[in-house]
Amino acid sequence: MHRNHYQKVFIPGLTILMVSLLFIFMILSVPVPASAQSPYFSEEYQLLNYLDDHPSQASFNCSKEFYTKLQENEFFELYHALVKAGIDYSQVMISYNDFLHHIEVSNIAYTNTPWAECSDMESVRQAVRDLASNRDGFILLCPWLLADNLLEGSALHRALIRSGIESYHTSYAQDAGIIRVTDINYLPVPYAVIQDYAQFASAIAGFEQMGISDFYTVFDPDLFQRITDEPQQYTIMIGTSRLGNYRSATDPVSCAIRFSEVEFTDAPREICRSIDDVPDAIRRMGTAGIRNFELIFPDTRIFEALAADDFDLLLNLEASAGMSDGRISYSSSSDRIIFTDAEITANAVMLQSLPEAIAYTESQVNSGARDIHLFCSAELFEALMGDLLEFAVIHNGMNRIYDLIAHAGIFNYDLSSVRASHVINIHINQLFPGTAVMQAVRSGDSSSLTPRELQVWSAASEIAKASLSPNPLQTARTIHDWLCSHVVYVDDDFTDEDDNAIGAILNGQANCDGYSDAFYLIGSLAGLNIRYQHGDIYDKGPYQQSKASTHLWNLLEMDGQWRMVDVTNDDVPYSQPYRWFNAGSAAAREMFYWNEDMTVPIALY
Repeated sequence: MHRNHYQKVFIPGLTILMVSLLFIFMILSVPVPASAQSPYFSEEYQLLNYLDDHPSQASFNCSKEFYTKLQENEFFELYHALVKAGIDYSQVMISYNDFLHHIEVSNIAYTNTPWAECSDMESVRQAVRDLASNRDGFILLCPWLLADNLLEGSALHRALIRSGIESYHTSYAQDAGIIRVTDINYLPVPYAVIQDYAQFASAIAGFEQMGISDFYTVFDPDLFQRITDEPQQYTIMIGTSRLGNYRSATDPVSCAIRFSEVEFTDAPREICRSIDDVPDAIRRMGTAGIRNFELIFPDTRIFEALAADDFDLLLNLEASAGMSDGRISYSSSSDRIIFTDAEITANAVMLQSLPEAIAYTESQVNSGARDIHLFCSAELFEALMGDLLEFAVIHNGMNRIYDLIAHAGIFNYDLSSVRASHVINIHINQLFPGTAVMQAVRSGDSSSLTPRELQVWSAASEIAKASLSPNPLQTARTIHDWLCSHVVYVDDDFTDEDDNAIGAILNGQANCDGYSDAFYLIGSLAGLNIRYQHGDIYDKGPYQQSKASTHLWNLLEMDGQWRMVDVTNDDVPYSQPYRWFNAGSAAAREMFYWNEDMTVPIALY
């Protein structure tokens, strides 16, 4: 029993022993040269120190833990260590013995390519920034999943262009997470990396300061997506910078825009998100005294509405904001309007009626304004301007705008208007000397008067003093008589002074304008209340032409009533004495025609 039992047990046991010895013999027979004499490493730094001696072939033993780390994922960590040691990982050959934890690396060639370890996208971007200046290339050591993401998408390309690299070549050991960047070419022009609108504006200002008009802006991907998907956001970004005119080309892969042929602007800008924002923006510019500025429209529909019908809506909005003059240009591609030499009246008065227009104009003249802007309702504009060409042919000077100007004492002026916006602009070149002198009298400031105006002031003061009477009507009559006896009517203008008080008082000759201005000046200095009156005269006398002509005369207030004084027509030969002195409107209508809604009420008799 025992023998048989022994045989049953011993024979299988002997077989197992022999097989085990044979397996050990086979393992020991694997050719690992000089493994007993090979260096032994348990940490990466020991291996790197060893490789720093530049062996042409590396043979070493490892602790079990270190060997397991190096061997994991098909020697992922070993390849990284070789790169760190400056070895061309793509050329080496690796053999190993798992039982002895022995590794042998052959075909070693040193390249000393710069490298960086990366664990996430931020560390990739930092690594690229640090290594981008190495024109010969560099290596990124990444976890394999990060390497996949970098190579399969555009993340690596974006990181490279953000560091100024335009083109390059990549090779990689994807399983080992090793990416090599070579054949580097840099962006041909300066560039800036942009994270937000403020950074974009700052970059543009920097390029302007350096005189650079051709450059790249490389955007954060989220920001680039926003300005690409929402054109309004792009418009706002451009509008908050100093970019003027430019050409651009966009690269969606790299999230970059190249700007070229750039013209910068220092004009202030306003972002207008609605129609109502436009007049408010213009008012702010006017309050600040800004004449050159731009309005930016993120919503292209607003720009299109403003530009319709040759910018009629914009002209009306300008007028409502007090803008009376200026030039505009525009860029439909960037939805912006550029204003140049804008004339903006802060706190502009919107005029609805003729009395408002009359009072406003006279107040502006009395305040010393040289530019008067009438912002009218559509009805008021038509009432003042009418159809100037047709109306002038039929009725000579009967347009109310000429009444308005003459009644305010404006002698020489430039007149312009914008029918679409109902704005009338009056630039005063010269006031009647009578008006100018009386302004100086009221203000106590004669510094703006010319030498001739100072002379006529002095002469008129002497006449006024000599004409004074306890009876105001007698004072007016004495002034009337002085003019009739000292002034000769001239139908043609021999000098420019014939049209005003200087010609009448100092030169002794004048036309109707000169007579009227002289009566206004002397009478005002004598304390009388006198106005200019503009209209037409129908010439019926033997020494007068038969057709109507523009005429200027005066109104004189006595006892709270206004009556006519026309010294010119009282000074013609064979005129009935004092026919037109202190005359009522009933008699005046026999020869005069005037727009009664443009003047004070005139007594009937």
